[in-house]
Amino acid sequence: MPKLNIQRENVAPCRVKLTVELPVERVAKVHRDSVVKFNRQAPVKGFRPGKIPAKILMGRFGEAIAEHAKSELLEAGVREAIEQSGLEPESRPVIEDEKTLRVLPGESFVFAFVFDVAPEFTLPEYKGIEVTRAAAAVSDDSVAEWIDTWLQRQAHYTKVERAAAEGDLLKASYKATLPEGGEAPPPSAKFYIEAEDTWLPLRQPELLPGVAALLAGCKAGDEKDIEITFPEDFGEDSLAGRSFPYHVSVSEVHGLEKPEFDDALAQKAGLDSAEQIRERVRENLEVEKKREADRAVRDQVVRALTATLDFALPAAMFNRTVASVMQRLREEQARSGAKPEDAQKSHDEMLARANQRAREELIRFYALQKVAEAENIQLEAKDLDQALDMFAEMQQVTPKVVLRRLRDSGRLNELLLNLREAKTVDRLVELAKVTETAAE
Repeated sequence: MPKLNIQRENVAPCRVKLTVELPVERVAKVHRDSVVKFNRQAPVKGFRPGKIPAKILMGRFGEAIAEHAKSELLEAGVREAIEQSGLEPESRPVIEDEKTLRVLPGESFVFAFVFDVAPEFTLPEYKGIEVTRAAAAVSDDSVAEWIDTWLQRQAHYTKVERAAAEGDLLKASYKATLPEGGEAPPPSAKFYIEAEDTWLPLRQPELLPGVAALLAGCKAGDEKDIEITFPEDFGEDSLAGRSFPYHVSVSEVHGLEKPEFDDALAQKAGLDSAEQIRERVRENLEVEKKREADRAVRDQVVRALTATLDFALPAAMFNRTVASVMQRLREEQARSGAKPEDAQKSHDEMLARANQRAREELIRFYALQKVAEAENIQLEAKDLDQALDMFAEMQQVTPKVVLRRLRDSGRLNELLLNLREAKTVDRLVELAKVTETAAE
């Protein structure tokens, strides 16, 4: 197919305008084809499809025929102009003055469209970036701490014959004395006012505010009078900010007891001895430390690569990324328990953070893309297969199901970009000068 007559203009940073001229012969052919199509399909009473006289056809459908031809010319012209120019749009092409464009069979068809393109910039030297990697050695204290946490998770409450201490669980009865003539708390507050033979934790979160300190030292059979003050932000509104005298009767004290770390416990866990548990813990901690060190090295090379980069970004891509970051920030805020009105108050601050984070993400994206091009990094079938296998195992489905879901959701291309980016960072690490540091 003959080349099109194209003029390129950079109308803004990362935004290109292409003015395209389609020759008279092509315009005439597309118009003729549109006439034939309408002649076959247009419903005109008294005439069979394909036998409508030209005068009648053009009189009734001339404008629709011209619009159809215009649509065909624009679609093909945009596609061919982009291919011929060798550009890769970062946004959907937008036709300028599309409504005013007219197709005339005896004239060429000229139109212009604009779209965003990737930024042009010079990569800094990326070979030999100097980074440090922390040694993966694991201390005896780290092993002991992990084992202690593991034992804590397996601890259980057991009845004890001693004074209660913070962290214990009391079996107790309690009752508040309400002020005479005062407003009685609603049924929703009843459990806070009195209970018989219930469990009263002496740890956070406390059922009754301050009870851990007030009842520490009590023994089974003790009775004690205490004063409970509910904070202003207490969850039960009817009690918030109020104080009541309580009478508490303790019937049992239960303490949290950890299991002994011995061979018997190891055998329950499927290993031969306590020492074997220590060895396994050390090995697992070393693996995790190595992963952390690897992640830190990868972060360092990317930060070093992008530290000095500052360039204009495609507007459409930037706006989409800002919107995505804003959504993530709102979700983080919601998970932290923020109220909708608080989120609204912090909108401007959140938008500023989203703009900054979006800029950092896109600079990272384009810089790694450029490294991938320079190093000719390509994805292989096995790269995708490994990723599909991993997701399949996580989701308990087959790799084919994962692939279908990715295609249906439109996220397959995102996965491919992420895989290529990961390989690019791998290459940067290979090229880096890595210095091992001593273990802390």
